[in-house]
Amino acid sequence: MVTDDERDYMYSEYASDPRMRKNLGIRRRLAPLLDNDRRVAELLHALLLSLPGAPVLYYGDEILMGDNMYLGDRDTVRTPMQWTPDRNGGFSGADFAQLFLPPLMDPVYGFQSVNVEASTRDPSSFLHWLQRMLAVRRHYPVFATGVSRYFPQTTRRCLLTPVRLKTRERPCSA
Repeated sequence: MVTDDERDYMYSEYASDPRMRKNLGIRRRLAPLLDNDRRVAELLHALLLSLPGAPVLYYGDEILMGDNMYLGDRDTVRTPMQWTPDRNGGFSGADFAQLFLPPLMDPVYGFQSVNVEASTRDPSSFLHWLQRMLAVRRHYPVFATGVSRYFPQTTRRCLLTPVRLKTRERPCSA
């Protein structure tokens, strides 16, 4: 749970359009939340994979799949997996009208441009980067073990304000 101020900040940064919001949260996939910035996605996944325990990836995040804000409820992020650039993203051979949810068809995140087949063929794709990271994690079990300790925050300013650090500057003062 977050405070009302923190929620307002979260909405202003990540869900400025009311269609992006659901109840008290955000109904978006990771890639659109990050403005399709691959470097930030790599950083967040590296952090996730460095934590102890079992990391959980939502389907489609391994290829930086998008979402469809025009669908109702949580269907925004429940669109069919994009396997190929073929009909319905290779998810189904059914007529388009018979699909429970339509595949993504926009120019940035649509199945014609973002799909597993294309990612598999491209050695520099996010999918291959993630596979290499998972291999490193499997090779070094220390990443999956250990204890997480959380330190008390002395000031809420650090949680709400992005800080640009200069040399030798501390992000938050106690």
